[in-house]
Amino acid sequence: MSRILVAEDDAHIAEMIAFTLSRAGHAVVHAADGGQAVLALEEAHFDLVLLDLMMPVMSGLEILRGLKADRRRMGIPVMILSARSRQQDIQAGRAAGAIDYLTKPFSLSELVVRVEQALDS
Repeated sequence: MSRILVAEDDAHIAEMIAFTLSRAGHAVVHAADGGQAVLALEEAHFDLVLLDLMMPVMSGLEILRGLKADRRRMGIPVMILSARSRQQDIQAGRAAGAIDYLTKPFSLSELVVRVEQALDS
């Protein structure tokens, strides 16, 4: 069972993601803003992080850059889930170290496929 952190400020989206990934056999922890995400990452190990870009307290991009600069956590794969679909946003996420970028709205079945791919890489 993989541990996945979902940093998403929209409670409805976070609930759908958590339910779907839990049914796929993963343990899911939800952080409702960037500050909660940073605290969760300090307190526990995660096999994958799903980050929304636009969150209160701290953006997903700031969290991603912090993770990749931290020797202890730089190896954790990060996937961005965002409504920002412009090519420059996708490139910025990948340049910061995201292994995948999924734009909202997305299919939950596609999310599961991409999560499994991320965990296998």
